[in-house]
Formats: sequence, C-alpha cells, structure tokens
Amino acid sequence: MPEFKEILTLSQFAIPLACFGTLLMGLFIFSFIYFSVRDRLYFTMTVMALIGAVFVFSETMLLLKGGWMLDPMSGMQFHRIEQIAASFFFFAIPYLLMNMLKMGPRWHSFNRALVVIGLGLALGFAALSFIAPGLFISVTEHRSDWLIRQADYGRGAQGPLYSVRDAVLFLFIIYAVVCFIADMVRHKRLRYLMPSFVGLGLAIHGAVVDIVSTHTIESTIMYDIFPESRHSRFVVGITLFILFSMAGSLRRFLDLARSTEIANERAQKEADKNRAQNLFIHDVIHANSDTLVKHSESLSTSIADFTDNSREQAAATEEISASIEEISAAVESVKQSADDQYAGIEGLAETMTRLSESTAALGTTVTRSLSMIGQISSNAKSGDESLGVMNESMKSISGSSTEITGIIEIINDISDRINLLALNAAIEAARAGDAGRGFAVVADEIGKLADATAGSIKSINTLIRNNELEIANGMTNIAVAVARINAIMKDIENIVALISEISAQAERQSQANRVVGESTGMVKTRAERITQAMNEQSLAITEISRTVGSINELSQNNTLRIQGITDSSKALVEMMSTLRGEIEKFSKGA
Repeated sequence: MPEFKEILTLSQFAIPLACFGTLLMGLFIFSFIYFSVRDRLYFTMTVMALIGAVFVFSETMLLLKGGWMLDPMSGMQFHRIEQIAASFFFFAIPYLLMNMLKMGPRWHSFNRALVVIGLGLALGFAALSFIAPGLFISVTEHRSDWLIRQADYGRGAQGPLYSVRDAVLFLFIIYAVVCFIADMVRHKRLRYLMPSFVGLGLAIHGAVVDIVSTHTIESTIMYDIFPESRHSRFVVGITLFILFSMAGSLRRFLDLARSTEIANERAQKEADKNRAQNLFIHDVIHANSDTLVKHSESLSTSIADFTDNSREQAAATEEISASIEEISAAVESVKQSADDQYAGIEGLAETMTRLSESTAALGTTVTRSLSMIGQISSNAKSGDESLGVMNESMKSISGSSTEITGIIEIINDISDRINLLALNAAIEAARAGDAGRGFAVVADEIGKLADATAGSIKSINTLIRNNELEIANGMTNIAVAVARINAIMKDIENIVALISEISAQAERQSQANRVVGESTGMVKTRAERITQAMNEQSLAITEISRTVGSINELSQNNTLRIQGITDSSKALVEMMSTLRGEIEKFSKGA
C-alpha cells in the first residue's frame, strides 16, 4: 500500500455522499412539480439537479474506488464522468438564467444563443474525453501528485483542454453573477434570486479553494474557513448553488400556491355573491315580467278594440263616399236639366217674339216664375252652405285622423323604447353590478313607459269618439243637402210647368213683344246663374269625394299599422314568457 502524505478522511466521503442524497431528493421533488404544473423553470431545476447529482456521485465514487479501495483505473473512469458532468454546466447555467430571470428581447436572444453554444461545448468535451482523453482527462495516466494525497489517487492526468474548460466555465459563472445582479437591481426580485446568487458565490469560492489547494501544499487559512478538512469545496459549493436555486424556485412555487389558494377563496366568495345576485335578479325579472306581460296583454286588447273601431270607421267612410257619389250623380243630372232649361229658354225667346196676346196673364205668370226662381236660388245657397259645413266636418275628421297617426307613432316609439329597455335589462342582468341597481332603474322606466302607453290609448279612444261624432254630423248635413237639392228639383219642375203655361199664353199674346223679350232676358240670366251654381256644386262634391277617399285610405293604413303594433305586442308577450322560462331553467340549473 502506498504511503500518502495526506490520508483520506471520513469527511471527504460523508460530505459528497450527503450532497448526492440531497440533490437526488431535489431531482425527485422538482420532477414531480414539473409534471404537475408544466412550468419550464421547474424542468430547468430538474436538469440542474440531475447534472449536479451525476457530478457529486462521480466524486463520491472516485473517492471510494480510487482513494479508499486503491483502484486507480476505476477512479479515473469516474473522474472522467465527473468532468463530463461539470462540462454540462456550460448548458445548464445559461438555461437556468433564461428561465429564472426576466430578460429583455435582446438579452433573451443572446442568452438563448449561449444555451446552444454551451450545449455544443458540453457535447464537444464529452466526445473528446473518449476520442482523445489525453487532451482532457486521461484514464491511463495518473496525476503528477497522485501519491501525495490519497483522495487524488484515482484522478487521471489533466490535459490542456482541462484548463481551457475551467476558464470558459469560470466566464459562464461570472456571466451568471452579472445577470443575477442586473435582474435584482432592475426588477428588485431579491426574494427569489438572492438564494441562487449566494449559492453561486459559494460555488465560485469552492472552485477557487480547490484550485489553490491543488497547487499549494501549505496552509490555506487565509481563504478557506475549514483548511484542515480535505473535502472538495466545489462539490459543496455547486451543491449549495443548486439547492439555493431550488429553494428560490420552491419559494416561488409556494407563493404561487398561496396566491392560487387566496384566488380560490376570493372566487368562492364572488361565486356566493353572484349566486345571491342571480337569485335577486331572477326574482326582480320574474315579478316585472309578469307585470309587463299583463300590460302587454291589456295593450293588445285595447289595440284590438281600436282596430275594430278603425274598421267600422273605414266602412262608414266608404258608405259616405258612396252617398256622395250618388249626390254627385244627382247634381250632374240637375246640371244637365239646367242646360236643357237654358236651351229651352232661348227657344222660348224666339217663340215669344211672335206673342201678341195675354200680356197681363203673361206678366202675372212671369212674376210667379221670378218668385219661384228666387226661392230656388235661396235653396241652392242653403245647399251650398250645408255642403260647406259638411266640408268643414270632413276636414275635422282628417285632422283627427292626423292626430291618430301621431299617437300611433308615439305608441311605436314607446314600443321601441320598451324593447330597448328590455335589452338594457338583459345587459344589466349580465353585469349584475352593485346588487342590481341598474336593473331597478330599468324596471322603473318600464313602468313609466307603460303609464305613457295607457295615456296614449285613452287619447286614441277620445279621438275615435270625436271622429264618430264628426262623421254623424257629416251624414246629417249631407242628408239636409240632399233634401234641399230635392226641393230645388221640385221648384225647377214648377218652373217648367209655369214656363209651359207662359208658352201657351204667349201663343195667345201677339202683342207686347218687347216687354216679353225683356222678361225672357231676365229668365235667361237667372238660368245662366243656376247653371254656374250647379257647376260649382259639382266641383265641390267631387272634391268632397276625393277627401273622403283620402280619409278612407288613411283609415286602412292606420288599421294595417295597428295590426303591426298588435303583432309586436304579441311578440313582446311571447319574448317575456320565453325569458321567464329561461330564467326558471337557469335557476334550476344553478
């Protein structure tokens, strides 16, 4: 057995073994956390724990096989595995930074490139350790001081790439230190990053202590806290770095769990609050929907009555129109008779030039004729006044119909507003803000609109009654006009009889032609006036007929519009019934 200057101690076994057990436990814990939450940070910690566990396990086996069991060949194999694991920190360190720190776009891209470069370097060193082990870690040649320390008895000779690897790894560690400091200063995340930062400092310290102690035989009291213990400080440092990083990540996980628990409690409270609000909204909508349905049904009934009245008014207007057409035909007949009378009077004037007898009787007859013609003129004027009154009545009917149209437009506007308020009620129900205050306002507006609708219906009933009275007055005036026109026709018949008598007497009168000619001229003038008056009456009756036709058309249009309002009211009732049913279903489902 070789005689070593430094014998292998129990602490050099116990510490790596304890570190390996700790890292192995962290590997299992973070693997479980990652598969539970699928967070990339916990996958990163799993990778770090795996690399660290392989590194520390290799150190433990190196001490056991190479140092304790004095099997240098096996020790050098584990030494190679240890250094390969250390090389994979090229990949693990920037990968940890990428998932633990908050990086800007440029910093993130640069760090992502470092991850790829680090993985390439790690794979390159791993390949070289098998292809050309003499350049990195020899598995056949011992270190120059392998007989000085028993702990180094199983370590292979270090090639030139070993120092290169340590230098590059040192740069990666310095880069990690800078990144941690930048993130802590910029984002003030000391709670999560400080443990990892402290662990990284311990890893750097351990690496420095191991390197100095490797090349120095004398005491290292100035830079080592426990110089008498010959265990690997880097093993402890890298283990603490990984453990402290795990602690920071675990703290984040616990904080997230606590936040989730608090959020769940708040969500439960909000759910209870929303459930109470939904019950309140259900009760309010149910009560108001019943009221709205009743008002809508009442509105439908009133509109149906108004529709029937409008139809009756239209029928009465059609009857008036037919009567006016008959009057127009009668007036046209009177006009034709007046024209014939005028032609007869002209013939009479020619005949009366030959009158020579019965001057006194002719004068009496002409006087009576003049009196009757005056009565005819008076009756014609009365008929014209009656027709004028009838025209004013029809104008009043037209004005009332216009007001009815305005009220119908008001009803349409009220219906639109009710629909809009119903939509607002649905929106307010969805929001359910402040225990349904908004919906109370909407319900109040619906009540006001219902009152406005009732007032409009009363106005409609009043106008309908006025229209009925005006139509009755029109019919009375028309009847009076017809009676007076009949009187005019009778007077005209009397005139015809008297003129016939005058003609008979004119045959017996051959004298007084000049006097008879003057009387005939007066009769001719009166006949012209009668013809003109009948023409004016014919035009007036034609205009009345057109007006009544327009009123009839407006009544029919109003009937169609009211039918549309009725359909909308029925649709509103059906919609409220459907809404109430949906609320019932929602309440049962909740």
